[in-house]
Amino acid sequence: SYTTIIQVKNDDLLLKPGMTANVSIIVAQNDNVLRIPNSALRVRIPENLLPATQATATTGAKKTTQPASREQIQQLMDEVGATGKKTDLAPDVRERLIQLAKTRNLELPARLLYGKETGTEKGPVTRTVYKLGGSPDAPVVIPVTIKVGITDGTTTEVIEGLQEGDSVITSAYLQTTTTSTSANPFSGPTRRR
Repeated sequence: SYTTIIQVKNDDLLLKPGMTANVSIIVAQNDNVLRIPNSALRVRIPENLLPATQATATTGAKKTTQPASREQIQQLMDEVGATGKKTDLAPDVRERLIQLAKTRNLELPARLLYGKETGTEKGPVTRTVYKLGGSPDAPVVIPVTIKVGITDGTTTEVIEGLQEGDSVITSAYLQTTTTSTSANPFSGPTRRR
């Protein structure tokens, strides 16, 4: 929580002492942009739904990347001899950190890759999303690398890589089959008459 002083015009005297108000503080704004749900950036596609080349690239030697935890980031920082703030790393230290993370199949956050949370100062962040292609009878999962911009926490701006009308995948799951003999676990054994 932060204490903030906001000055507003109250010519109509609609604001009274003791009233509460909701205030939106805009820190970045882009108009007429393409945006996608943040869930499209987090989705994990089951391996058997990926195209063969993508599946082997990500699972060839079980080299799937995972987001680095705070402890793992600190350990990497210690190993490369990084000092000071995580956002003020020297370019050579940042490069060593990125290479070390790759060897351990860890995905670093944007603030370490680009020097700040959104990565907009050093350039847009690239992410992989999955488009839905093919036909309704034979859908195909297509991995696409996109460049993203600002986010409001719910949706993210797409700078490059997608077009309006593209269908992106926001969740995926495999239907499991159960070998239960009874649909109701509280019912007794089934009898034939």
